[in-house]
Amino acid sequence: MEKTAKKSDAKYYVHSVIGLILMFGIPLIPPVEPITHIGMQIGGIFIGLVYLWSTVGLFWPSLLGIVAFAFTDYIDMNGMFACFSAYLPMLMLFCMIFFGAIGDCGLTRYIAHWFLKRKIINGRPSVFNFLFFMAVFAVSAIVDPLMAMLVLWPTMYIIFEEVGYQKADTYCKIMLVASFVAVTLGQSTLPFFGGQLVILGAFEVASGIPTNYMAYIVFNVVTSIAILAVVTLVIKFVLRPDMSKMAAISVEQINKEELPPMNVQQKAYVFVTVLFFIFALGPSVLPADWAITQFMNDINLVGFTILALGVLALIKVDGKPILEPVRICKEYVMWDLYLLVVVCVFLAGSLMAPETGLREWLVGMLTPIFSVGGPLFFGVVLIVIGALVTNVANNAITGAILMQIIVAMGPVVGVQNQAALAMTVCLATFMAILTPAGSPYAAVFHSNKDKISSGEILKYGSIMMVAGLLVYIVIGVPLANLMF
Repeated sequence: MEKTAKKSDAKYYVHSVIGLILMFGIPLIPPVEPITHIGMQIGGIFIGLVYLWSTVGLFWPSLLGIVAFAFTDYIDMNGMFACFSAYLPMLMLFCMIFFGAIGDCGLTRYIAHWFLKRKIINGRPSVFNFLFFMAVFAVSAIVDPLMAMLVLWPTMYIIFEEVGYQKADTYCKIMLVASFVAVTLGQSTLPFFGGQLVILGAFEVASGIPTNYMAYIVFNVVTSIAILAVVTLVIKFVLRPDMSKMAAISVEQINKEELPPMNVQQKAYVFVTVLFFIFALGPSVLPADWAITQFMNDINLVGFTILALGVLALIKVDGKPILEPVRICKEYVMWDLYLLVVVCVFLAGSLMAPETGLREWLVGMLTPIFSVGGPLFFGVVLIVIGALVTNVANNAITGAILMQIIVAMGPVVGVQNQAALAMTVCLATFMAILTPAGSPYAAVFHSNKDKISSGEILKYGSIMMVAGLLVYIVIGVPLANLMF
């Protein structure tokens, strides 16, 4: 055990040294046109950060990167300080607190219960499969991906045991993989926090095109439902596990115990969540000249979230505040992800800045590759690359890099709607199913060695990932072009 720990520590420090050499060594190399000296500084630190983010973690590399950027000729420390209070990092921070509190109050079971109470389940195994996937998707989207796994996977296995399945049965293994597909789809649904905010923020800053939250959510939900429907069909007609025992399934079996009525705290969170989405989506659908629209824009989503958190912390129920801010912040704020957003927002605006020459260099490098295939070829390649790379690297970083390529190369290859392609690529980068390196949630998924092996995950997950990619290409791309 001690030898393993020492070996791991040695590997950690080797990666750290390599990353630091890249960060501070590349800027010393004389620039080659069209890259400028500033371009070598920004690009070198960026390359070093990507390496460190992929090998040692997000927290200290992001902190070091913030300081390193302040010593370039592009920006000073005061300029970097301003990045911390930019709109997107603030949105990330306060949404982590808000949605962390929603998950903490126990709404998860009520969301899942609603899906699993539909009587259409009775005697229909495939319908049960689909609605179970939808329950996982909804909990992952609204509350937390980890909560979806911790609450619904035990429920799934209880149901399987009651009808006579063993966890080693093929059907149980396939359902575990498919439900994790639902987890990954749900994870990207809300654009207010997480890796999706990093990716969308990178595109927004680099392109100057603001994200339409309403369109993004609707697009994500529609494509996710389509993928889960296709996965359900793949299970029935392609993988064909023995589902005969599920023919006796009924709502009564699944919901033996009725949940108690929501308490005051839970009802308060439901009410505030509705208001949150009104503020988030209202400006996208209401006429711009309406007073209510102008009011929402003036407060903006960050301001509303801060106000909501303050009110929830103010009001006490049974001697306790509805929101316990200190505890929620300790348990649910992911500071490493917040710092990643700070750095990526800066990079999105600096990497392609005229002062760096990096855009011209990137276009020159990629034009011979993509010029022969046209915009469709370009889009399909980026979608596939996003889905594959995210299985071995951080999806937020992968997506942020691909956003730079879209902004730089899109006009060159004839992409008419950069936002549509960006949204589709963003969703593809969440298909981290195949390896534990894909995401922290993938690591949790792959740790279930008593239920499924890595080889079985690769076997079933690859089939489902191909199905998902086909949906994104065949349905997602045309739909995105209509919506964005």
